[in-house]
Amino acid sequence: MPFTPFHLGLGGVAGGYTSSWFSFRAFCFANVLLDMEAIYRIPFGLYPIHDWLHTFIVGTFLPLLLWFPIGKPFCLFISRWWNKLAVGTFLEKVHIPSSISVFPATLALIFGGLSHVFLDSIMHSDIAPLRPFSYSNPFFMLISIRSLHWILTAGGILGISLVLYRCRNKTDLG
Repeated sequence: MPFTPFHLGLGGVAGGYTSSWFSFRAFCFANVLLDMEAIYRIPFGLYPIHDWLHTFIVGTFLPLLLWFPIGKPFCLFISRWWNKLAVGTFLEKVHIPSSISVFPATLALIFGGLSHVFLDSIMHSDIAPLRPFSYSNPFFMLISIRSLHWILTAGGILGISLVLYRCRNKTDLG
């Protein structure tokens, strides 16, 4: 995806309502972490832009490996910041818990890494998602980029709707 938020729509659908078993914050961490590779490689003109982080092996295990030292503390910091920012505003109902359980985080990190690599593989020809076993990309142009963007945009809208529904019913967000 040319823009990480397109990935987040999928996580919004999975975590927008079902936060007891899925951590949207961990899902976001996995996706942003993997896009750091392209953010680093583009300014230096490095090819492929999507290298080892955009393989199913590394894209799945790196978010898990970096969750406790980097991801969880960062996500909890952002959660505390958001909760303070929202006090006294209409956003106060969008309360984010001050903890992230291991199982929902693990599931979201794995799903985030796998889905990120898969979705980027549909759009970008420079990805070898099955590396080191294969340097081909069997998912490239599986569907049109336009269709992919529409599906992910619809997922984002559905995810936001689910979050708003939960806020209306005053349940915590994961």
